[in-house]
Amino acid sequence: MKRPLLLLLLCVAWLAGPPAGHAQSPDTLKALADLAVDDADKREAAVNVLGGTRDPKWLELLGALRDGKVYARPRGKTVEVVVGGAKSTKGEAEVIEIASAYERTPLGTLPVASLVEIAADRRLRIAIKPFLDADETRAQLASPDPETRRGAALKLGHQADARAAAVVEAAIAKENVEHVRHTLQQALALIRLAHGDPAVRILAAQSLGDLHSFDAMPALKTLATDASASPAERVAAVHAIRQIERWSLLVRTVETVFQGASLASILLLMALGLAIVFGLMGVINMAHGELMALGAYSTFVVQNVVRARWPQWFDAYFVVALPVAFIVAALVGVILERGVIRRLYGRPLETLLLTWGASLIIQQGLRLWFGAANVDVSSPSWLSGGFALMTGLTLPFNRLFIIGLAAVSVGAMYWPP
Repeated sequence: MKRPLLLLLLCVAWLAGPPAGHAQSPDTLKALADLAVDDADKREAAVNVLGGTRDPKWLELLGALRDGKVYARPRGKTVEVVVGGAKSTKGEAEVIEIASAYERTPLGTLPVASLVEIAADRRLRIAIKPFLDADETRAQLASPDPETRRGAALKLGHQADARAAAVVEAAIAKENVEHVRHTLQQALALIRLAHGDPAVRILAAQSLGDLHSFDAMPALKTLATDASASPAERVAAVHAIRQIERWSLLVRTVETVFQGASLASILLLMALGLAIVFGLMGVINMAHGELMALGAYSTFVVQNVVRARWPQWFDAYFVVALPVAFIVAALVGVILERGVIRRLYGRPLETLLLTWGASLIIQQGLRLWFGAANVDVSSPSWLSGGFALMTGLTLPFNRLFIIGLAAVSVGAMYWPP
C-alpha cells in the first residue's frame, strides 16, 4: 500500500511543479550557459530562446542583462550566470550582492573582481529589445487607464508582430471601452494583413476598411500594388482604401467646421467687450487686449498659488481663476473709467489716444512683473483630452469649453433684465 501511495504523491508533485519550458527546460539552461560564452551568434540565439519562453522571470533576466547587471561566476570548470544587486565596499575591496538567474535566490556577497560582467553589446541589446517591448506592451494592455491601453494597441498595430495576435484577441474579449476596442480590432487586422494567408488578408483588408483605419493606408496601398498578391486581395485592398478616403473627407469636413467654430468663439469673446464699450460708452478702447492679458496673468497667478499651497486641489483652480480673471480686468477698467475716461466722453479720438497710452503702461507693467517670456497655464485634468466624436476625430475638451462659454456669454447679453 505504501508504494502506490508514494507514486501517487510523486505524480501530484510533478503536476503541481513548474511547467517545462521555464527553469527546468534543458533548452533554457543551455541558453543561460551560452550567455557567458565568447560567441556573438550563440549569445544572440540564447536571448531568442529565453525571450521566446515569454516567462516573466527570464524576461526580467534579459532586462538585467541589458542594464549590465548579469555576471559570470567561475565554479571550477563550469560558469554560473548570476544577477548582481547592490554594491558596497568591504575594506579596500568592492563587493556585490548576487542572486540566482531565474529564481533570484540570494547567493551572498562576493568581491566584484571575482565576477566577469556579461556585457550586452549593441547586437545583443537589439535582440533583447523586442522581447522587453512586447512584455511592457502586454502589461500596458492590462492597465486601468483606457488611454494607456489604447497606446499599447496602437504600438502593437504598428509593429504587426504575428506573435502578438493571441494577446490582442484576448484583450479585445475583455475590453469594454469602445474607442479602445476599435483600436485593438485595428491592431489585430493589421497583424493579420501582414502575416495571414490570402483569405485572411482579404478579410483583414475588409475589416480595416470598415474600421476606417487611417494607420492602415500604407499597408493597404502596398497590398494593392503587390504583383505577387492574388486579384481578390488587391481588389479588397483598393476597396478598403476608397472606404477610408471617403471617411477621411467626412472627418476633415467636420474637423474644419469645428475648428472654425472654436476660433470664431474666441474672436467673439474678444469682440463682445469692444462692442459693449463702444456701443454704450462711445469709447474706442485700445487697451482691450491688455485687459484680457490681465485676466490671463490672473489665471497664471491663481494656478501657481493653488499648486504651491493646495496641490491636492489643483484641478479646481480653474473654477477660482475664471471669476478672478473677470474681477481683475473689471477693476482695472473701473479705475481707467473713473480716473480719466469719464472726462473724455463724446471725444472718441482723445479716448483712442488715452487708452493706447494705458495699454503701453499695462504692457510694460506686466513685462516688469512677469518678464518678457511667455508663461504657461496648465489645463486641469477635466479639460484635458477630448471627446471621440467619430473614428479619426477627437474634439478637445478645452475647445468645447470655449464654445460653451461663448454661447453662454451671448445668451447672457440678450437675457431680459
